[in-house]
Amino acid sequence: SRVRAFSCVVAGVSLAALPRQHNRRVVPMGGCVSAPGAASDAEASTHREISPSVARGAAIDSETNPQMEGEYRARAAITTSAAAAVRPRDFAACSPEANARVYGSLGSLYAKCGGVFGVAAFVDRCMDKWMADPTLNANQGVTTWHQKAQRCGFKFLVVQIMCNLTGGPQHYTGRPMDTAHKHLNIKEEEWEAFMEVFNEVCGEFGLAADVVDGLNALMISMEVDCVVSPGEVVPPAPAPSAPQPGANSLYLKLGGVYPIALFADRLVDALLEDSRVPIPVDAQKRTEVSLKYLFTELVCNICGGPEVVTAKGHEETMLLVPRWAWPILVATAEVAADHLPRSTRPALIQVLQMN
Repeated sequence: SRVRAFSCVVAGVSLAALPRQHNRRVVPMGGCVSAPGAASDAEASTHREISPSVARGAAIDSETNPQMEGEYRARAAITTSAAAAVRPRDFAACSPEANARVYGSLGSLYAKCGGVFGVAAFVDRCMDKWMADPTLNANQGVTTWHQKAQRCGFKFLVVQIMCNLTGGPQHYTGRPMDTAHKHLNIKEEEWEAFMEVFNEVCGEFGLAADVVDGLNALMISMEVDCVVSPGEVVPPAPAPSAPQPGANSLYLKLGGVYPIALFADRLVDALLEDSRVPIPVDAQKRTEVSLKYLFTELVCNICGGPEVVTAKGHEETMLLVPRWAWPILVATAEVAADHLPRSTRPALIQVLQMN
């Protein structure tokens, strides 16, 4: 479905403003559009509880139980696919500037890749294949990043840098390429396998030749910062980043982008599985993959992190959880945050409710 989604976006996304639904109101948190009126008694009676299956899914620890997580992700993917047929939606019109941030300016590589939706789908497919490649996994330093809870943050940063390098508005917030990769002792033959997979995915997505050339040029430009050449001394692993003097943001208290990305991953998976929460999804743009990226950057930003939100106020980039379903979101978020420092969880929930 990710291949189909990317191909549809690249084939031509209309940036024309969609009809505005004047009878709807936008509610805060970059994630909620609800029709006027209170929820019914039947709705209200179910909104205070979180289903056992959602609770289990949200609490999965990818480091201690990868098999269970894989099964949960499979269920979430099936739910997302099924929902595409029953959750159509017309989105409110947005400014040309906001649309350009989401889909790209005409002629840019970012636009040719389908904007943030297309890049997220493409990168997710690449990451899944890289993480399963035997040549790359033979390097234990690389495999560590595939097996542990850092995986969600790793994917987020790769989408972020690819959006940035192709001309998107996102700012890359990870470590410099050489600092992040040289200590992994990546050899030239591993880079060749890496690029082979990359070009296989370009073929799967049916990218035009000029897009493939542009993406290859970006990847090749990073090779010298990632690969250890013959005779080059492998540097030690970088030390954890030291807190900035006086920094006291919730973002830092939560641990930064990696634990936040894991929280977003768990929460979005659980909400998409919960039939009580009608989040609009489709098989083209608003997929599990893109919603996780967009929600992660939002949470990082509102918690005081350096991440830039792709387009605030652009409905297609929001979770769009209805107001009446907020008790479910809050209950699910509390479970999805169980890996975060206990003292920070109430503040995170409060920030979500305020934004």
